[in-house]
Amino acid sequence: MPKVTVLPHETLCPEGLVFEAATGENLARALLAHGVKIEHACEFSCACATCHVIVEPEWFEKLD
Repeated sequence: MPKVTVLPHETLCPEGLVFEAATGENLARALLAHGVKIEHACEFSCACATCHVIVEPEWFEKLD
């Protein structure tokens, strides 16, 4: 299973977090399930862009 690393964020995840998610799992839903309080104004319909993530450049090239 892929490992997700959430860097510390003052309000969303002050301590940071590392967890595993199932391959193909919705990342926004996985973050919420692990207590990371991300915004998701359009309920994951890809209409508002509030639930975006930032992938650091050295990891971005490793994504499919």
